[in-house]
Amino acid sequence: ITIVRPDKKVVWVLMPSEKMYMEMPMTGQSGGMMGRPTRGKMYIQKPKTQMKHLGTETVGGYVCDKYEFEEEAQGNQPPKKHYIWISKKLKMPIKMAAADGSFSMEYQDIKMGGVDDSLFEVPPGYQKMVMPFGMPSRR
Repeated sequence: ITIVRPDKKVVWVLMPSEKMYMEMPMTGQSGGMMGRPTRGKMYIQKPKTQMKHLGTETVGGYVCDKYEFEEEAQGNQPPKKHYIWISKKLKMPIKMAAADGSFSMEYQDIKMGGVDDSLFEVPPGYQKMVMPFGMPSRR
């Protein structure tokens, strides 16, 4: 479970089976395209590259605009092409995938309605995990 809190500039990754979590500072790249819902709306961080509209497709029962965009090149790696499906009804991305098949993510079982603010906090009883050697820390 990943909780992205742009308001606190932090990302928490929860491991429910261990009752532990990792905490990472939120940088310009952290959090990907989506952040914490705020008063019923989801903030969407647009990619730095231009998105090309490819048409519409239905994903999970929602009519979506499908877009293609390229991730910026990382070091010697060439730019990677990605697809994103943005629900017309929900006005938010519900599916993302790499064109080469190396990554995909899709929201399922979407339920409309309010949620308790406590869902955007680390649950009580979770222990903060010490970052393994070589992993980024808060410093």
